[in-house]
Amino acid sequence: MIIFISGCPAPHDEYDLFCEGMFPGYIFNYGDYRSYRGVYPALQIALENLDESEPIPISDLPVGYRFKFGRYPQGSNGEVYPITWRVLRRDEDSLLVISEFGLDTKPYNQDKRHVTWSECTLRGWLNSEFLLKAFTDSERSLIKVSSLGHDADPPTAFRTLMEAFTFRYDRSTEDRVFLLSRNEVRNLFYLLPKFRPTEYAIKNGAEEDGCAWWWLRSRGSSSNDAADVGTGGDIYCYNYVLDTGGCVRPAFRIALQNL
Repeated sequence: MIIFISGCPAPHDEYDLFCEGMFPGYIFNYGDYRSYRGVYPALQIALENLDESEPIPISDLPVGYRFKFGRYPQGSNGEVYPITWRVLRRDEDSLLVISEFGLDTKPYNQDKRHVTWSECTLRGWLNSEFLLKAFTDSERSLIKVSSLGHDADPPTAFRTLMEAFTFRYDRSTEDRVFLLSRNEVRNLFYLLPKFRPTEYAIKNGAEEDGCAWWWLRSRGSSSNDAADVGTGGDIYCYNYVLDTGGCVRPAFRIALQNL
C-alpha cells in the first residue's frame, strides 16, 4: 500500500520563529542553537530539488516533509479531516513521524498518583481509542510496534526515595502510538516548529498563547509531574499529570517493509 504526500516542507520563517522562542541554555548543556542553523539549509536544498507536481510514495519522503494519513476530528464542531504528519527521522526500516497539530487535549494521567509513561492513562488512550478512531485496519497495519525506554538522565535531583524508585524502575514499553521523549525533542528540535492546536483541541480546552504546549512521555521533576514542550519551545518538567490543558501530538513509526 502506498500513501502519497499531501503537503509541503516547513517554510524558513516558520523555522526562524521557532528558534527565536527557544531558550537553549535551559534545554541544552552545549552550544548556541544558532550553530544548528547549518542543518536546515541542507534540508531545504534537498526539499527544493523534489518535484512537488508528482505524488511521492511515503517510502521516499525526506525528513521534514509533511503528509496526510488517517483521519480525526479537527473542526470546531467535530468535523473529521485527514491528519497531517511530519517526518522526523528516517531509519533503515521505518519513518518516525509526529502530528503537525495538537489533535486533542488529555491529562497525562486521570488519577493523582505516582505515575510514569508505562502506567499513565494517556498511553492507554493513544494505543486504544485513538489508534482505532484515527486509522483504518489497513493503515494500522503500517504502524510499527516501537520499543521505548525512558530517558537515561533524570530531569532533577530526586527529592524522595519513592521518586528515585519510580524513575529507576519504570519499565520499557512496546507501543504503536506514543509521545516523544525529552531526549528526542532535544535531538530533533530543528524539525519541530511552533505549532497550533486544531479547533477541536481548542474546544476541548487546549491552552494557547499564539501556539500551544504539548505533553512528552518523559517523567517530570517529581513523580506527580510529566515533561512537556511549552509555548515558547522550551522543555519543562513540572506539569501536573492531571492538567487538562496540554495538547497531544501523537508520534509513531511507519514500517517501510509493509508499504
